[in-house]
Amino acid sequence: MARRHAFLLTERMKFCELLYLCQLSTIIGDATYNYIIGNINAADFKKEVEKWKSSGGSLIMQEYAEAETRAGSVQ
Repeated sequence: MARRHAFLLTERMKFCELLYLCQLSTIIGDATYNYIIGNINAADFKKEVEKWKSSGGSLIMQEYAEAETRAGSVQ
């Protein structure tokens, strides 16, 4: 029974991570779309980028940079 609970917890964590990434994607996607069609100006777009960064985008950028550094050191 413990394995079943561990599986459910793991699946719930994966779902939460996916939801979190979708929310971040929506922030930047909506900002990009609205900027392209003229609903927001450059200053508003920058505000949305900062919102994305403060909502977890900075962590994603950091993780990508670390992965790139590790991958570069392997070659």
